[in-house]
Amino acid sequence: MVQSGIYRILNTINGKIYIGSSKDVNSRFAHHRSSLRKGGHHSPLLQRSWDKHGEDAFLFEIVELCSVEDLMVREQTWLDDTKCYLSDKGYNCAFLADRPRVVRWSDERKDKMRKLNLGKKMSPESIEKTASFHRGRKRSLETRLKLSIALACNKPSEECHRKSVEATKGIPKSLEHRKKIGDSQRGRKATPEATEKNRLGHLGKKTTQEAVEHMRAAQTGRKHTGDTCNKISEANKGRVFSDATRAKMSESGSGKILTEEHRKKISESGKGRIFSDEHRQRLSEANRRRYSKPEL
Repeated sequence: MVQSGIYRILNTINGKIYIGSSKDVNSRFAHHRSSLRKGGHHSPLLQRSWDKHGEDAFLFEIVELCSVEDLMVREQTWLDDTKCYLSDKGYNCAFLADRPRVVRWSDERKDKMRKLNLGKKMSPESIEKTASFHRGRKRSLETRLKLSIALACNKPSEECHRKSVEATKGIPKSLEHRKKIGDSQRGRKATPEATEKNRLGHLGKKTTQEAVEHMRAAQTGRKHTGDTCNKISEANKGRVFSDATRAKMSESGSGKILTEEHRKKISESGKGRIFSDEHRQRLSEANRRRYSKPEL
């Protein structure tokens, strides 16, 4: 007779258990026994305990009968109640019923693995193997969504972020890579919180001359589309610059010699444009300051 429900494998010596679910429990019991007898069970803890105490020490029993549709929900309830995914209580590898490969490590185990890998560096061959394995690989939309949710809940520390920045500093990105980054960011709008955080992060930072030259070279010859020009114009419309910003802009433009082509573009863009009286007055004052003779 086929029975669906929740079952447990009980070690009668130490009281530890393994919780599982199946639409055919008796068939699953046979599968567990076969794997354990062959020494290849997916739970290393259960396998080691089986090898130590022997088959007679284990009891296979059904703890709850339920429909196939309710299996995952009821198994999760049993996992939460018994906490058999903890090594001192049971043999389950995962704490989620619908994700048998999601393993929860104890703090002790995490610290042990951290110390074990501390200072280790991957060889160039290993790095290349890992890169070649992932190169050209496309993740499904579902996988990308899961990764996005997981990363959103796992914020790296300041030290981790700094190390990541240092590790990637100076590594040139291919044109294809840059295009992908640009396409992924296009149309995205940052939240006010993210904008403020970004502003505070750059506050007081001074761009090096090398970075300035690099940015200038990257922008040289680049032409904005009409749509982009309109967006920039709208964003700057009505914007009032502080006296300090005006002085910096004036100083940066001082002594620059415009090409004939540049002058022509400025002239064309200003044709038919109507300035307000306030704007005219500002232009007049700016030109007066620029061309006035210094007092002797």
